Amino acid sequence: MDHHGRIENVKLFNVDPTPYIKEAKQREEDLAKAEKDAEKARKLAELTDAHWVLIGPRDGPGNEFGRAFHQHDLTPPNVRTLSESYFGALALIESLDAVCNFPERLLGGRFDNWRVRKIDIREKMRPMEIAMTVRSGLPLTPAADHLANCIRRRCSSLSAPTR
Repeated sequence: MDHHGRIENVKLFNVDPTPYIKEAKQREEDLAKAEKDAEKARKLAELTDAHWVLIGPRDGPGNEFGRAFHQHDLTPPNVRTLSESYFGALALIESLDAVCNFPERLLGGRFDNWRVRKIDIREKMRPMEIAMTVRSGLPLTPAADHLANCIRRRCSSLSAPTR
């Protein structure tokens, strides 16, 4: 603006949006292809380009799938999305057409409520090991003791043979 309040030397740029539209369309096509590839996947190697969701921190127990890739001499995929809860991860998997290593036993039959499905891959993942540590000579609080008993009961029911 000049000292009289008039706008001077205004330059308008007419930018062609075509490259941006093409780029966005290409991204959509790439995501659709990755989604179709993930649906057809039967091997871990076929899921390396998929959009992965991780439950919990990158270095926590949710990153168990990274070990499965290493176990089969594969480079683990880049995790693009983190979730702090199982149901948050389910919502992300559903909305982003993503994949996740999800503890199936925790869901039971709850897959029916979500637009997600299990991908049966040939490679097997090692079972996750869970340890519970208590201090000797220092009893647990009643709440902690109850939680420990709940964990023990659940673990024994998961490891019991199915009929």
